[in-house]
Amino acid sequence: MTHNSQSARVNSQLELLIARTAGIVLAPRRTFSRLTGKLDFIAPAIIVVIVFIGFQLTMLPDIIDRYSSANLYEWYEEMKIERTSEIDRQIEMLSHAAPYLAIAEVISAAVVMILGMAGVSVILYMIGGLGFNKWIDFSRVLSMFVWTSMINSFAKLLSIPLKLINSDWSLPTNLSLLLTPEVVGSYLSNVLVVMDFFLIWQAILMSIGMSVIYGVSVQRAAGAVGTIFICSAVLNALFMGMVQ
Repeated sequence: MTHNSQSARVNSQLELLIARTAGIVLAPRRTFSRLTGKLDFIAPAIIVVIVFIGFQLTMLPDIIDRYSSANLYEWYEEMKIERTSEIDRQIEMLSHAAPYLAIAEVISAAVVMILGMAGVSVILYMIGGLGFNKWIDFSRVLSMFVWTSMINSFAKLLSIPLKLINSDWSLPTNLSLLLTPEVVGSYLSNVLVVMDFFLIWQAILMSIGMSVIYGVSVQRAAGAVGTIFICSAVLNALFMGMVQ
């Protein structure tokens, strides 16, 4: 009897998860209105993290290759660091530890993503409290944002088969595809990379979600979300430029 009740509960939770996932796409306003906060963010957060890690694992060979002795020697030469026996020993240690370092990179990227979701939720919470003059349970804001993050998970799920075939392949979903090869890597190119279809879709859903949970118009919510989106695009472009 207990086993049957547990199975029924699991099936009920799974059906709810599927219904809400479909609802985010087909009926976002109704779906957001039914988010009560509490633990509503746990299931989508687990899915988002698992998909993100799966996507990162497809790039594991490239990450490991960065720690190969040939690439490390090339990096030291670019940095104009004189080659010594100590440098050779360090390169040998790093190349041997490459698989573990690559796994550590994947895990750290997942942790950064989780912190990023929490950080954006805090910003949205502060905007709601200070801008819309309404302080609500933070878990409702967190749940709303995590559910919108499922959209990016769709994009990564679609990208995984492409990455498995060729690590250089990616979904043609951002505006950088309109640029000529000569300007790839420029600041404009980095901005357009962030202007991704799925990110814009998520921003629209965030606007709807903020409108629902704070009881404001979609236009007013979109103004706040749009500001965050533009600022993040500019900052991401600057960061990508520094890394390059």
